[in-house]
Amino acid sequence: VDIKNMGDAFRNTGYKNIESAVSEIIDNSVEANAKNIFIILSESINKKSGRKVVSEIAFLDDGDGMDTNNLAKCLGIGSTTRQARKGMGRFGVGLPQASLYACPAVTVYSWQNGIENCKKVYLDIDKVKEGEQTEIEDPQDTKLPDKYAAYIQYITLEESYDFSQSGTLVVWEKCDKVTPKTRGPLTERLEFSLGQKFRYFISRKITQIKIICDENQEAAV
Repeated sequence: VDIKNMGDAFRNTGYKNIESAVSEIIDNSVEANAKNIFIILSESINKKSGRKVVSEIAFLDDGDGMDTNNLAKCLGIGSTTRQARKGMGRFGVGLPQASLYACPAVTVYSWQNGIENCKKVYLDIDKVKEGEQTEIEDPQDTKLPDKYAAYIQYITLEESYDFSQSGTLVVWEKCDKVTPKTRGPLTERLEFSLGQKFRYFISRKITQIKIICDENQEAAV
């Protein structure tokens, strides 16, 4: 397989809309026993339209996290870290395909036994096509980017959240297939879709999902 020429094919298979791709990531978190899942939307100005659009989406959970071996495999095309399917079911074909549907670059951070043990892996299809990335490197010790580290211990008027013991952060970078592109309509679409797909876990308070925007405006699913 000529991996340099496979980027476009990977980006155009497996998902019919952004809700399906997002559901794959949430399903992973649910299977990892996450009690809290944040979907964090970041905006930037589109140079052509001059409008604010969602350009980055991150998924933060307080699940079991991944050990080094599973983190190393999680972005491999066609591989899976799942031993069994006990959750909602197979929405798509895995974390890398779901991510590549929405964006060309994805970084995964995960930690166990404390956030100080955080490691990361990344995949950038544009760099693969240009020959700059030839493999998914072994997990590297790292710290979370400041904008996401701010959510590790997060307090609202009603609740407090602590993601510091174990968890995973998936960051979709340079999003170019997110529809709707603006924050409000996208939030509404995700609230409706995720509320339906994960209603069992939400209604029984097994898992709660929050959509958080740059200005820290929250929407509970």
